[in-house]
Amino acid sequence: MDEFQILPGQHFTASELRALYRAFKDTLPICRDSFRDIYANIFPHGDAEQFADLIFDSIVRQHAECVTFTDFVGVCSTLLRGTVEEKLNWIYKLYDPKNTGKIGWERIFRIITAIDDLIGTKAIPIVSPEQRVEQARQIIQKFDHENKGWISREDFMIVCSQDERILQSISTLCSSIMIK
Repeated sequence: MDEFQILPGQHFTASELRALYRAFKDTLPICRDSFRDIYANIFPHGDAEQFADLIFDSIVRQHAECVTFTDFVGVCSTLLRGTVEEKLNWIYKLYDPKNTGKIGWERIFRIITAIDDLIGTKAIPIVSPEQRVEQARQIIQKFDHENKGWISREDFMIVCSQDERILQSISTLCSSIMIK
């Protein structure tokens, strides 16, 4: 069996998988502390730990302790070549890592805080805790049309797929990710 066979649900050719493997074979698997260190080096002016943990938890399989090559390829495949629906599903998983089908205000607030902490003291403008609370409230309000107090996967997918600004942001983010 070719170790670089096409994995179900991914969008790379066997030769692309070989190139990825060669580029990252000495780095993977990556455990949580190493993942945090990578983000800390990329964002030296902020506190990267919480954001790194959010991304780490969205990549690894449940109860796993390290990102494997298969995990890494799956995320790269989704973000670089996936459909809009696949990308939105991955983003939803970032917000709902336990797959409860509900994203509450607290989770939104945690992610907003993690992003602000990641950017750190160089952020302009500096976002106050009160502004974070208001941002989280506005996000819930935008996505929760039934006033349940949480965002379902269905509501998330509908709102995101109909909002040109969100779709453009996803496109910009995913096209800016480069594998060398």
